[in-house]
Amino acid sequence: MIGRKVLIERLFTGMPLFLGISLVAQVTWAQGGGLDTVQRAKGPALLGSVVGTSATHIEIQVKDRREKVSVFEVTRLMLAEDPPRLRRARDLVQQDQYENALKELVALQSTEVTRDLVLEDIEYYRLYCEGRLALRTGENQKVRQEALLAFATSHRDSRHFYQAAELLGDLATARGAPAEATKFYRSLAKADWPPLTMKSAVLIGVSLQSESKWSDAAKQFDQVMNDSLATPDAERYKIRARVGKAYCQAYLDDPAGGIQSLEGLVAQQDPQDAESFSRIYNALGTCYRKANRPQDAILAFLHVEILFPNQAEARAEALFHLGQLWSEVRQEERATQARNQLKTQYSGSRWARQ
Repeated sequence: MIGRKVLIERLFTGMPLFLGISLVAQVTWAQGGGLDTVQRAKGPALLGSVVGTSATHIEIQVKDRREKVSVFEVTRLMLAEDPPRLRRARDLVQQDQYENALKELVALQSTEVTRDLVLEDIEYYRLYCEGRLALRTGENQKVRQEALLAFATSHRDSRHFYQAAELLGDLATARGAPAEATKFYRSLAKADWPPLTMKSAVLIGVSLQSESKWSDAAKQFDQVMNDSLATPDAERYKIRARVGKAYCQAYLDDPAGGIQSLEGLVAQQDPQDAESFSRIYNALGTCYRKANRPQDAILAFLHVEILFPNQAEARAEALFHLGQLWSEVRQEERATQARNQLKTQYSGSRWARQ
């Protein structure tokens, strides 16, 4: 039997695995004349029969021609044989409602589905929801990672492969295994999709930070910040890289440089972008702490605690720092409140375990 470490090496650090299209078992028109639908970020939806998938592409027969569509341009795939519960589950996953999505998937009856591609989707979304919930609760993270790794091993041509690889990295990070996480994140760069290559570098940088490898992490972030790609996705990853670089500056004795960069970001960002703003203010708080400005740091972390209640991991980070900072300014009651809130609301977060 192949060992787990060897399996990870073969799957995620070897040569690119996904050079071809594997034929889906059922390539005929769906029962009752129904059609598969591929919705794209640009261009009209394609209606036909999905005849092949890989980790990077979906191939669909549209009347007398075949279209090959990048999975990274697909916003939604609906298969003719989809049970209603599966479609609801996909929509719920898009809304980050993993618990509700999982309920829909668990309620599915095996007799409802015969098409292999639909069965694959049911299995994947169940594992994905379980993995996301494990990140949220801190429970069964290793079990969920092993199950998802088994899926990736047996479905090397799945259109979900790279999304699964990212979640595997996230689970490894949450378990305190950054070197393992880096292997998963590095595999994203093999997709030959420039924005995903940038995301790979950002995630590797964050993983390196968890090992306090600040100089190495900074190089990853510099690589992203200096990339010439200017798509909306690329710009989003450049912002994440700039935030990550500011953390590195804080720990490499240049918190003032980090503060200057982040204050510039605050002025540029859309105030409705809660995810970006929560990251920016946490990084600002860290830079202020390293610059010996505890009051400014408290204000930065309070921004996250109060204004971004739905950003769970960012809020856990803010509460961790507030638990220490309130003690530093001799407000023990508020320090205790922050620590208790962290443990009760975000017990699964790595910040609650520090």
